[in-house]
Amino acid sequence: MPGPDARSRWTTSRYLGPVTVTLALLLLAVNEFGYRSVERLVEQRAIILEARTLADEVRRLTLMMESAKRGHILTGRATYLEPYDEMNRQFEPLLEQVLALARRYPEQRPKLEALVEAARRRQSEMVEVLQRFQSGHPKAAMELTLTEIGREAMVRINEITDDIRREETAAYLHAGQVRQSVGFWSRVGIAGLVLLCAAAVLAVLRLAREREDERGHLARELHDELGGLLTAAKLDVARVRKRVGVAGLE
Repeated sequence: MPGPDARSRWTTSRYLGPVTVTLALLLLAVNEFGYRSVERLVEQRAIILEARTLADEVRRLTLMMESAKRGHILTGRATYLEPYDEMNRQFEPLLEQVLALARRYPEQRPKLEALVEAARRRQSEMVEVLQRFQSGHPKAAMELTLTEIGREAMVRINEITDDIRREETAAYLHAGQVRQSVGFWSRVGIAGLVLLCAAAVLAVLRLAREREDERGHLARELHDELGGLLTAAKLDVARVRKRVGVAGLE
């Protein structure tokens, strides 16, 4: 019969298979969850990156329009109005893109709508300045330029744009951290799974060897016991034959 240690190892080996399968399923679940998490973060980052790109473009056009407006006011040259008019034609379609993004992604709506509002205030201020200047009131145009109206709108544009840039950078870093974490735990799970598989193979090999040893031991015991029984039987038969022979002579 198998000894206590053999039975214990047999019991352990019986549990290695289910444990290995459980770990494999857990590893698959962790990988799937991690993949989904990274996928969501990448999608969120793509949205923020689009918002950042549009915000940067709004700031760039606003600054270039302001530069062209100031050049025209200071020099009186009409050549400055050409780039201003071109960028002014691009401005409203760009703001519509921003609003369309805000409608598609509500989590970005407050910032993007605030950006559009500030940009339109800045554009309105520039239009008013140019109208005053072109209507023969350069002093009034310069006074409006020096007021806080345009500056406050530009400060607001800068604040929102910088905030979106920081958010996009944070989203990028967070996605990288989650990706690294998923990769680490996946490697840990794979290593554990390999170790369990190796332990299961060793346990099966050891159990097979022990069973073979037990089979051999049992065969030897049967051989020894059966040999002794056969020898005793032969002796008994010999004695019986002697006694039968003696009785026949009598």
